Amino acid sequence: MYNGLLKSLKKNEDGFTLALVLVVLSALLILAGTMSYISVRTSRAAIDDRSLVQARCAADTGIERARLYLSADPSLRGNIITNYKVDDTSVVEKVTVADDDRTPSDPDVVKVTSIGKCRDFEKTVTAYMRMGKGTLFNLFRPGMTQIGAGKMDFSGNAHINSDIYANGYVIPNHNGINGTVYAVDPLTHIPTPNWNGVFPQISDINNLIVSAGNIAQAMGNYYDSSQTFDVSNLKEGFYFVNGDVTINGGSTNNKICIVATGNINVNKVPLYASNLSLLTKGTIKFDAGNGDYKIALGVASDSIDFSGPGGGNSSLTYGALVANNTVNGGFLRGNVTLTQDNNVDFNTIPAPGHTTKIISRTEK
Repeated sequence: MYNGLLKSLKKNEDGFTLALVLVVLSALLILAGTMSYISVRTSRAAIDDRSLVQARCAADTGIERARLYLSADPSLRGNIITNYKVDDTSVVEKVTVADDDRTPSDPDVVKVTSIGKCRDFEKTVTAYMRMGKGTLFNLFRPGMTQIGAGKMDFSGNAHINSDIYANGYVIPNHNGINGTVYAVDPLTHIPTPNWNGVFPQISDINNLIVSAGNIAQAMGNYYDSSQTFDVSNLKEGFYFVNGDVTINGGSTNNKICIVATGNINVNKVPLYASNLSLLTKGTIKFDAGNGDYKIALGVASDSIDFSGPGGGNSSLTYGALVANNTVNGGFLRGNVTLTQDNNVDFNTIPAPGHTTKIISRTEK
């Protein structure tokens, strides 16, 4: 009887131990499951948070690219960027530029809206930017500027309908100069009264050209070798050429900026492009003869020349010409006619040097 009781107690004890083990195992399984669930939720939340941050960064990337584009062409409007890949998981879905929609509106302010996306998350950033002209742009004043020291001699039947800024004497011909002459005396270095005698520096011009290369790469119009263009076939935008550029004339109202590290040669054919800007580290050369040319801005780190004798029989209309060296060697004769176009708006022409300042930013 005693042995039977011991066996019964032993059996009950084994059963209790088994039950206890099962309870502990169940608790451990529940705990492990809970911890796994929490870990997955935490990991998922971390991924979501990271995706949200990347979406915001993508939207900010769109804002900064818009600033770069607008620094080249402040007249850009509409959808200017679509599906720009930032990294393997995030994109700038869309960037749009519109006029100021606040009350009262400001004509110098634009509204930029950028949508960034990462996985299933989107962020929209809206920035209002004030547009302006950089310090150097103010030196690209309307008229003709010859920075190289030396005279500007107009003779023969040359007609000059332009303001002139010269680092030396200006000698008019019998037709006179239909414009205001601002000159620096080469001996005393004293400028004309009511003018400070300040010229752009070649380093400033070259910095603009470097900036133009960066802008063109971002906008997708970067050429690593010499190119030939007919402006009639060019879309609005920035074109950077690491080499020489040949322009075979054409007619367009599109806002275009062509920048070259070599020379820019305009062939002896009509060129009517009142919104065209030309910038080069070399020389801008108009193949004079019977050519008629119209541009908004021409800036050369070297010279601006006419290939005919002293200018030939040609006409050039421009908003501003800036030659770091000389305009046609400082000597223009023949039947050349230079006319300043006062309708060129330097606040909107496509060229590097415009400023963009964010005055407010919101996100959602």
